[in-house]
Amino acid sequence: MPTHPHSVPRRRTHHADVMVSSTSLDLPKHRKAAIDAIWRRDMFPLAMEAGVASPTDAIQFSLEMVDEAEVYIGIIGCRYGHRPSDAVRNPDDLSITELELRRAEAREIPVLIFIMADEHPGPTVGEAKTFYESSAKGKKKLEKLKADLKARYVVSFFSSVDQLGAQIYQALSELIERGVITPQETTEDEKDSDLPRPPEPFVAHPYILTQTFVGRREELKRLDEWAASGDTTMIVEAIGGLGKSALTWEWFNTRPEGQFAGRLWWSFYESDSAVTNFTRHTLAYLTGQPLDFFTNMAQDERERTLLTLLCAKPYLLVLDGIERVLVAYHRLDAPHITDEQVKENLRGCTDPRHSQFLQKLIACAPTKILISTRLIPADLENKAGQLLPGVQKHHLNGLANSDALLLLCHLGVSGNERDMLRFTRQFENHSLLLTVIAGRINDYRPAPGSFDAWYPAEGHSLRLSDPELSQRRTHILQYALDGLPPELRKLLAQASAFRYALDYETISAFNPYVPPKPPEVKEPRKPDTGRYSSIEIYRLYERLDQAANDEERAAIQQQIDQEVAKIETDYQQRLIAYQDYQQALAAYLNSAEYRAGLEKFHKGLKELEDRGLLQWDRAYNRYDLHPVVRGYAQEGLQGDERQSTYERIRDHFERVPPKKLEEVRELDDLRRDFEIYHALIGAGLLDRAAEFYGSRLGEVLQYQLAAYPTIVELLTPLFPDGTDNPPCLSSVQQQCTSMTDLANAFFLLGQNRLSLTLKVLTIKIDLDRKYAPNLRVDLSNYSHSLQNNNHLAAAQRTLDLVRDLAEAAGDARGLAMSYLDLLSIYQNTGQWMAAEQAYQVFNTSPPTYQREFWQTDAEFCRAEMLISQELDAAEALDRAWTLAFKSQNALGQRVIYSLRGEVALQRGDPAAAAGHFQDAITLARKHGSATLAGYLGGLARARALQGQGDEARQIIETLLQEQSEDKKLHLDAAEVYLTLSEREQAAEHALAAYREAWADGPPFSWWWDLERAKKVLSALGIDPPTLPPFDPAKVEKIPHEDEIRAFIEELRAKPKDEKPFDSNF
Repeated sequence: MPTHPHSVPRRRTHHADVMVSSTSLDLPKHRKAAIDAIWRRDMFPLAMEAGVASPTDAIQFSLEMVDEAEVYIGIIGCRYGHRPSDAVRNPDDLSITELELRRAEAREIPVLIFIMADEHPGPTVGEAKTFYESSAKGKKKLEKLKADLKARYVVSFFSSVDQLGAQIYQALSELIERGVITPQETTEDEKDSDLPRPPEPFVAHPYILTQTFVGRREELKRLDEWAASGDTTMIVEAIGGLGKSALTWEWFNTRPEGQFAGRLWWSFYESDSAVTNFTRHTLAYLTGQPLDFFTNMAQDERERTLLTLLCAKPYLLVLDGIERVLVAYHRLDAPHITDEQVKENLRGCTDPRHSQFLQKLIACAPTKILISTRLIPADLENKAGQLLPGVQKHHLNGLANSDALLLLCHLGVSGNERDMLRFTRQFENHSLLLTVIAGRINDYRPAPGSFDAWYPAEGHSLRLSDPELSQRRTHILQYALDGLPPELRKLLAQASAFRYALDYETISAFNPYVPPKPPEVKEPRKPDTGRYSSIEIYRLYERLDQAANDEERAAIQQQIDQEVAKIETDYQQRLIAYQDYQQALAAYLNSAEYRAGLEKFHKGLKELEDRGLLQWDRAYNRYDLHPVVRGYAQEGLQGDERQSTYERIRDHFERVPPKKLEEVRELDDLRRDFEIYHALIGAGLLDRAAEFYGSRLGEVLQYQLAAYPTIVELLTPLFPDGTDNPPCLSSVQQQCTSMTDLANAFFLLGQNRLSLTLKVLTIKIDLDRKYAPNLRVDLSNYSHSLQNNNHLAAAQRTLDLVRDLAEAAGDARGLAMSYLDLLSIYQNTGQWMAAEQAYQVFNTSPPTYQREFWQTDAEFCRAEMLISQELDAAEALDRAWTLAFKSQNALGQRVIYSLRGEVALQRGDPAAAAGHFQDAITLARKHGSATLAGYLGGLARARALQGQGDEARQIIETLLQEQSEDKKLHLDAAEVYLTLSEREQAAEHALAAYREAWADGPPFSWWWDLERAKKVLSALGIDPPTLPPFDPAKVEKIPHEDEIRAFIEELRAKPKDEKPFDSNF
C-alpha cells in the first residue's frame, strides 16, 4: 500500500535558489538527479516539481521562477519542448526552456548548461514517444539552440542520469569555491523563529530514515482504533529496524487535520531533543509565544503550564525514540547501542523528574500521546509490570508477506514471489534488512534488480539459519557492507562515529576520493608596533621615558626599532606563507583530481542512499544512519583509522564556540563539550579526555549542576578494567583525580560500596607517592562514606588525621577545609562547643579557592546546628542562601531549602514547610541525588500535619517499598504515622529510627535524629531501648592508618621550607 509522498522539503532562508530548466516529459529522472544535486550542495531547487502542478499561465509561472533564481541550470535532451502561443510574450515561437534561458541571461545570473551526449542510452519502448522531438520545426530549433549554447558556454555533456547529477553537483561546488554564490547555514534561531501555529502540524525533527512506506494496514487500523478510544497513550514497541518510527510517522502525516487541535512530532534521537527542549518548543507551538519567552521559565513551571494546555484541547503528540531518556540508553555511546546490549532492568528515566512528568503526560485527556520505543519505560507500568490505566501497547513485528513483496517491488526488485518470500521470512520480513538486501540485489551487475538471478549467485550463501534474529541481522549487514567499495565502507564507518546526523560540510570533510587539502594557514593580522605591541617593547618605552640623556635615549630607540623590525619581518613571512597557501588552495580546487573526487563523492553518497545504508534530509542537507546500521558500521572503525576519525570529530566540534561555564544552567548547554569528550574517548585518547573533563566539565557538573549521573556516565569509560581498578591514565595525579570525582558521584547517588572501593584505592596511591594535599582530600572523602555507614567514631578519627596531616604539611587551606569537615561531624553528633570552635577557626582562615562556595557549607552546617537545638537560625540561613546562589553551589541550595522546611515545621507552618521541601525535591530530581528520599520524607511530614494523610502515607510507603537507604526514613515514617494516629506503625519505625541514630553510641550518635526518635517514643509511652554504649576498642582502624600516622610524623620532622605546597582547596 504505497502512500502519499512525504512532506515536501521545506524551503530555508538565505540559501541560494537554483532554477532547473528542461523539458519535463522526457527527462523526469534527469530532473530528479539535478534537484538532488542542488539539495546536496545546500541550495534550494526551483522546479515545477516543487510548485503548482499545472499552472494556468506557463510563461508567467516559469519566468517568475527564473526571476527568483540566483543560478540557472539548463538541461538539454532530445526534445525542444512546449512552445506556448503568445504573439506578445513569445513572438519568436520559442520553447519554455529557451524563454527561461533568455530571461536568466537578461538577469545576468550564472548559467550552467548540460547537453545529453550522443552515447547516452536510448529510451525504453514505453519512453520513446516522449523522448524525442516529433515536429520538424522543433527539431530545427533544438539543433540551433544546441549550436548556440556550444558557441557561447562551456557546456558539459552527460551520458547517464548519474553523470548528470555529479556534473551539476561539481559545477555548483565550483561556483561556491570561486565565491560566485555563498550559501549560508540555517541557524538554530532561524529554525526556531518560525514555528507553525495549531492546527498546522509542528515537526520538530523530520523523520528521514525511509523514503518508501508500504503496507502495515492492520497496524494503521490499530492506531485509528486507539485514537477513537478513551485511552490517552499508545506505545509502539519493537526492536531496531522494524519500522516503528516509520509507522508512527506515516500515521502522523495521514490523520485528518480536524481530528486534533494541533499535532507535534518530536524525536528523542536528535541532539537537541532533551525533555527541557521538548517542553519549551511545545509550549511555543501551542501558545504562539517566542521560544525565548519560555527559556528562563523554571522547568517545573513549564511542565505545569504544558500539562494544563494539553488537558484543555485534543492535541496529538508523537514521541519518537523515547528510550533515549531511559537509563539503558543514557550514555555516551547511546546512538551505537544494539538491542542485544540493552539491559531490561534499566528502563527507568535517567532524570527522576522525567518519570513524574511522563506519568502526568499520559493523563492529559483529551490529548493523545503516541510513543515509539525499543524499550517500554518502567514509569508507564505498575509494580506488577502491567501498563498503567489509559496506556495501550502494540508490539510491532516484521512486515506481512504481501507487504514485504510490495516493498521489494518499490525498491526495484522483481522475481519469483514464492522464492522471495521463502528467503525474506528467514529474517522475519525485517523492513530495514529488506531495504539493505534490495540495495545489493539492485547492484548485482549481471542482472540488476533480479532476485532470481541474484539468489543462486549470492543470496543462498547468506547464513540465515541462526536461531536468533540478531545473528541473522548481523550476517545481512555484514553482507551489505562487504558489497561496498572500500572507500564507501570507510566513509560509512566514519559517519557512524558521529552520534547524530551530519550536515554536508561535515560529511564532505571525510570525502575519500579527493587528495588531502593543503595545510591551512590563517591570514595574519597586521601587527601593532606601538608602545603596547609587546611586553619587551613596552619595557623599552618605559626605559626610554626614564633615560638620563640623548645618548641613552638613542640606544634604547635603536633597540625599539630592532624589535619593531622583528615584528614586521615575522608578519611579512606569515603573510607570504598565507599567500602561498591561497595559491596552493586555488590550484587544489581547480585540479582534475579534486573535481573527479567531487563527482565520485556525489555518486558515492547516492550509492549509500540507494542501498538503504545512508539517509538524506534534503531540506536541511543532513545525513543520518539508522541506529541499527550505525551500531554495526561503527564496529568497522579500528586502529589508526578509528583514532583519526574521532580526532576529526573533535576538531569539528572544537570549532564551535564554547559556552561560558559561568553561564551554564543545564546539561544541554554543555552539548559541544560532551561531543568533544566523546570523540576523545572514541579515539582512545583517555589522557586527553581526562584533561578535558577536568578543564571544562568536572567542576560545573559537580558543583553548579550537581549532575552526578552524568559524571558517572562520562568518567566510567576511563575505567575499562572496572571501577574497582584505577583508570587507564598515564598520570598518577590524573588517576587519583578521576577516581575521586567518580567516588564522590557514586557517594552522592547512594552507591556507597562503589564509592568506598575507589576511595581506598586513592588513599593507597597518594600515600605511596607521599602526596599530602591529595591524601588529605582522600581521607576527607573516606570519612563521608564512614558516616554514611554509621561509623561515626571512625569518621571523626579519620578527620582528626586529616587535620593533623594538613598541620604537618603546612597546608593552610587544607587545614581550613579540615575544620569545615570537623564542623559537620561535630554538628551531627551534638558536640556543640567543638562545633562552634570549628566554625570560628574556619571563618578566620577560609580557603582562598572557591571561598564563597565552601563558606556556604559552613553556614548551612551552623544553621542546622541551631535548628537542632531549636534556636533562631534565620541569620545563618540567609547568609547561606546568598552565598549558595552567588557561588552556584547546587548541593547547598537544596540543603538550604530543606532546612527552611525544618524551621517552618518547628514554628507550626506545615504549608510553608511543604513549599520548601518541594523546592528541594525539584533540585534533587534535577541533579539525580540520593538525598531525594530525605526531602520527600520532610514533605510527607508536612502533608500529614496539613491533614493530607493519604498523600503523606503514599510518600512514606513508596519510600519504604523502594528500600531507600536514607537514614532519616524510619524517623520520618514514625513522625508521619504518629501524626496520623497509626500508633503501631509509628512505634515500629520510631524504634528502628532510634537504633539507626544510636550508631556507635553517644557521643558518636546522630544527636538530632536521636532526640526526635525519643520524642516519638515518649508520645507513644514507650521507653527507648537499651543499646550498647560507645566502646573505643570496637572502632576499626582506617585503611593504612599506621602508615598514614608515620607519614604525618615524617612531615612534622621536616623544616618549614621543605613542607609540601598548599592544596588547591
